[in-house]
Amino acid sequence: MTQTPPTRMKRMKSPRQPGAAPAQFSSALVIEHDPFVRAGLLAQLRELGVADVRVAADGASARALLAGAHYDVIVCDLKMPGEKQGEFLRAIAQVQSNAVIVILGSVDEATLRAVGPLCRERGLRVIGGMGKPLRSESLRNLLAQLAAPAAAPGAEHGVTVGDIERAIRHGAIGARVQPMVSVAGGELRCAEFLADWSDRQLGPVPPQELIAIADASGIVRSLNDYLVAVAVRTAGVWRAAGLTLPIAVNVSAGALHDPELPRLVEGLLRVAGVPPAHLRVEVSETTLAGQAPPLDVLAALRALGVGVTLDNVGAEPGYRLAKLDGLPISGIKIDRQLIGRLPLEPRAIETVRRTLRLAGSLGLETTAVGVETAAQAELLASLGCELLQGYWIARPMAPEQLPGWSAARSP
Repeated sequence: MTQTPPTRMKRMKSPRQPGAAPAQFSSALVIEHDPFVRAGLLAQLRELGVADVRVAADGASARALLAGAHYDVIVCDLKMPGEKQGEFLRAIAQVQSNAVIVILGSVDEATLRAVGPLCRERGLRVIGGMGKPLRSESLRNLLAQLAAPAAAPGAEHGVTVGDIERAIRHGAIGARVQPMVSVAGGELRCAEFLADWSDRQLGPVPPQELIAIADASGIVRSLNDYLVAVAVRTAGVWRAAGLTLPIAVNVSAGALHDPELPRLVEGLLRVAGVPPAHLRVEVSETTLAGQAPPLDVLAALRALGVGVTLDNVGAEPGYRLAKLDGLPISGIKIDRQLIGRLPLEPRAIETVRRTLRLAGSLGLETTAVGVETAAQAELLASLGCELLQGYWIARPMAPEQLPGWSAARSP
């Protein structure tokens, strides 16, 4: 039996009214079992200028409507009778990957933080939640978040792709490094490489912005190859000066899908005379939470002897710690936002405790990022964390300053 593919609902042009929804929203689906709430949402969406609005009172009718057309906005009560939340989200994601989702119900910030990663895993984009009873301005405010076009990465500094490509060719992107020390004795154990680019005309460009521009413009692999090369050379210079220290470098998701990355790294290490164990590739937690994580590339790096560290662990509260088991990684770094909630928030303490316990049982090295107070350091020591990184230890510095900084700390 041939299945008829979903059709795109016809977009009807209507005059833009004050307070109307963004023009890209012309179709919507409301999934809600309460008839009064359904009627209220229908009225609100039409008042906002959404021309085509359909409603579903139960899971079965919702699934039929989801399969029959594509929608710009889906307002959904996740607690539909007879439906399991995870399965229902999966059903939406299978046919509505381009829609934005508004969660309906008694939704607090903690719930949104927990549901958000679950939705993103399934390819859904959640822009917020609405509680009950409904407030007339809630939906308008949520949709208005998407009304203004987002500024392109680098717009604030006027950075262009050509600027980055010239900087790569001329070797203008330098390095800063931030130490990681052992909890037990404060010994220098590793340093994180941070891109450092300050253009005479553009001024200093933050590393996150540099990566975002490269990622958006398709040159992230070229930038990544350059940064890894600089990091390896930095470790080689330290080694020649008598400082045998591993260096950690962040690699973006786009670069990690390059099957040639392990071969590139192997060549760079050989030329610089750096042992593979003295390079650590840091991978964002969200990279491995995607639908096609680059496990083969990471496994090849591990086979070379290069360390692979899962970064930003705990940034997404919905992340399942059990996923750590079986990943081709050698360590984890607990996200600075989670560490920043220590030592005052019991839930944060328990999350860190469970994360460290599981990582320890898997033989993974553990690092806490963003440590800024002695109280945080003392608590992390009591919980069994191995390494600390943050302003309480040291601010980022020039690579040539690190040997002196380390010598000054030695007893």
